[in-house]
Order: sequence, then C-alpha cells, then structure tokens
Amino acid sequence: MAVHKDEVVISGIGGLFPESNNITELSDLLFQKKNGVTIDSRRWKPNKLGAFSGTGKIKNIDTFDSTFFRAHPKLAQVMDTMTKICLERSIEAIIDAGLSPADLHGTNTGVFLGSAISETELSAVNSDSFVGFVMLGSSRTMQANRLSFLLNLTGPSFTMDGGWICGSDGLKKAKEMIENGLLSSAIVGVTNLTLRPELQFPFQGLNRLNKSNQTKPFSSDVKNI
Repeated sequence: MAVHKDEVVISGIGGLFPESNNITELSDLLFQKKNGVTIDSRRWKPNKLGAFSGTGKIKNIDTFDSTFFRAHPKLAQVMDTMTKICLERSIEAIIDAGLSPADLHGTNTGVFLGSAISETELSAVNSDSFVGFVMLGSSRTMQANRLSFLLNLTGPSFTMDGGWICGSDGLKKAKEMIENGLLSSAIVGVTNLTLRPELQFPFQGLNRLNKSNQTKPFSSDVKNI
C-alpha cells in the first residue's frame, strides 16, 4: 500500500545577493550577463593582507528596523548582521508567498536556517558591553529561534552549520517533514557574510579559492570556488 505524502511547493522567495537587493535584481543581473563579483573597498582595501580582492557584496547591511522586529535597542546594536538578514528576508519570502506574517501566528511552521562562520560570534568572546545581549545577539542559534519567537511558530527551529550544503540539507529536511504531515509549512534559508579578509586565509591555504573576479560554478573549466 502506497504511503500518502502531502504535495510540497515553494510559494515564496526572498533574499539578498551580490549587487542585488532581491530576486528580480539578481535575475536581471544574470540575464544581462553582468558580474556580481567586484573589486573595490566596500569591505576591505584591495590586496589588504594579501587577500584576494574580487568578492560578491550585498548592499545595505547597516540598516535594521528594530521596532518592527521587536528587538531591544541594545540587542539590535550587538545582533549579528546575519541574524538581521535572516529576519528581514524571511519576512520578504512570506509576503512574496501572498501571506501576512500574522497568518503564520501559532502555526506548525518549521524554521531551518544555515550559516557557517560568524564574525560577530568570534568577536563576542572579547566583548564586555551589554554582556547578556551579546550572548543572544551573537549566537547563530538565534537566526532561527528569533524568527520563530517573532512569528510565534510552533514547529522545530534550528540553525545548521553544514558548510556549503546546509541550505540543501535544510530544504530536504523541510520537504520530508511536510510530506509526512509533521509540518504544515517551513521557512528555509542560508546566509553568509564576510566583512574581514582574514577569513579567506584558511581556504587559501587549502587552494580552494578562485583567484580571479569571476565565479564559474557550472562551467567545465571551473577552478576552485
């Protein structure tokens, strides 16, 4: 006897991408064959500390509506920028699906987010200001948990550290749980933000970085990442 599985659809999308504030701008950039990898000093000066200069940069990372997201001003001041991005883009995806965030209040909705190294998390060890807020603001667990709290979601809520595959892992887990009737819906996302050149060096040592200002993930002559 065949096991019944609920149909799963992706109903809304949101995101920030290199030189693109949303999916529409990203598609325009790609179809116009523009390069989202740029060499400039918005993150660090080119060739600083010997780091590669070509990087993909998202815009407007210094803005956050703490009132809308019900974050204490001191918490907003020390909150990881990746957590802020997760909150903002999740709301964007919900609206893109034709829903109001209030429509999800109290629902069995899971949150599956992924990220890797957090610069805020590393610097929090040496911080002695707003100690309690730093703990909450820098923890990557809060990327998912803060969203669940904000929307009063009752499904599982966790942040995965799975390198480059945590996004696909989250999507797979969410799909399986919805198919099996364990969840009514899910929010899945990943975030990555590099503000300091030092984070390049471990990957440089492994010879895993592309030295040019072009990425070729689907090309037959791809060299590193």
